[in-house]
Amino acid sequence: MSSKTPYEIRAEILTLAQGIVSERHYVQNDKRQRDWEKECETISFLMHTTNSEIGFPKSPEVTTASVDEVINAAKQLNEFVTNG
Repeated sequence: MSSKTPYEIRAEILTLAQGIVSERHYVQNDKRQRDWEKECETISFLMHTTNSEIGFPKSPEVTTASVDEVINAAKQLNEFVTNG
């Protein structure tokens, strides 16, 4: 059984950090999308029941993981692995 090199460990930590940060963005984007859809449904209902013109909100911006976020998450994971 061979042990992993420091480079392999770092690559695994970066991959894990990217997954964590990407999942966080996915959850936040999904929540913003659901909130926006709910608001649009409410506005649509109001437009039909009051027979008035109401502007729909702009669709939410989709965010993605930045390099800095991934690196910061990797540093936190490395700190945990190194120092327990």
